[in-house]
Amino acid sequence: MYALRLEEVQAREKMYCTNPRCSFFINLDHIPKEITKFSCPRCDTELCAACRSSWHPQMTCEEWAALHGGDTADAELLALAAEKGWTRCSQCRSMVQLAHGCNHMTCRCGHHFCYVCGSAWLAQGSRERRCNCSFWYEENLVI
Repeated sequence: MYALRLEEVQAREKMYCTNPRCSFFINLDHIPKEITKFSCPRCDTELCAACRSSWHPQMTCEEWAALHGGDTADAELLALAAEKGWTRCSQCRSMVQLAHGCNHMTCRCGHHFCYVCGSAWLAQGSRERRCNCSFWYEENLVI
């Protein structure tokens, strides 16, 4: 169980089974990029690795997204994120929260980015970045 959780935290590309009775973690690092359709190893639900959703035969990922427009749970999470001021990692799309400190975020996937605008930091541990956002805001500093 611990090894699976460790793999979940360390995976750079991940998704979860879209079957609400399953939600099994799937490490997309182990699936070749040219493979889009695959089955959940736990429940055999057919999934799309390209858009990280249920499999959508005879539809592109864009057509599927336009048709479904996100489900209710996604909409509720995004509304809560907006209310709380959370943002998403610009690489793995995990939700992150700035509790205190500077706007330089390091996601659990290893990506460094600006919390305010989402642009990538140029180098780990540096002050070099692509954006002009403030390094920090006074209300986020711990005194």
